[in-house]
Amino acid sequence: INSKASTFFINVNRTLREYSKKYEGRGSIHPDSLTVTIAYDNSLILQQGEFKVDVETCSISRGAMLVDWYNFSKSKNAKIVLKADKQKFINYLFSILEQSA
Repeated sequence: INSKASTFFINVNRTLREYSKKYEGRGSIHPDSLTVTIAYDNSLILQQGEFKVDVETCSISRGAMLVDWYNFSKSKNAKIVLKADKQKFINYLFSILEQSA
């Protein structure tokens, strides 16, 4: 793909991609892009669960999402996507990047 959008996407994700290749193997995760795509089309969700979630609002971990993975709290306040359709996401992403002039 050779478009303005694809060039921009590659440039802004260069550091993440290099880090991912060095420490995590092939490719990289694009959580923000995936979240927006799932909001647009929730058929990408292959597995989800309901959990109690809090967001830290102070201290050094401000902004961190805390998830009760073991269901100690019976009150659940969030649905979390645990698995998404990778190929469908890639198809959406490529389609969007190809459309820009």
